[in-house]
Amino acid sequence: MKQLFLSLFLISFLFSCKKENPYNADEHITYTHWYKLKSISNDTLFAVYIPNAFSPNGDGYNEQFGPVVNTYSSGLVYSFEVFDKNNTTVFKSSDINARWDGKANGQGNTLAINSYTYKFKITDNTTVYEYTGSVLLFK
Repeated sequence: MKQLFLSLFLISFLFSCKKENPYNADEHITYTHWYKLKSISNDTLFAVYIPNAFSPNGDGYNEQFGPVVNTYSSGLVYSFEVFDKNNTTVFKSSDINARWDGKANGQGNTLAINSYTYKFKITDNTTVYEYTGSVLLFK
């Protein structure tokens, strides 16, 4: 009788368990953005969009990290760096189209799931705009 009761209890318990959907990091990625306006005509000089996370896991979505700069202005000087928790540079570029692939200086395996700090600078004529923040690397 105990075995029958235990068997029925286990079967009912297993069927009552809720199946969770796997966590999808891509559903939780948001973009922070800043606009810098010209003071005279209110035309947009440039807009910067920065994701708060990315997932270089080979699925084809959000594989690389970097600010997206929409600009109508030529002659911008640009620098972008990503640092690990020890403040070691893991990516550095002055190309406005370059993106970080999650590897240390583009070599080896993808780094560990963690929060990484970024810093980038845009110089337009004589004005320097600096942005810093953190990005979460998912796999």
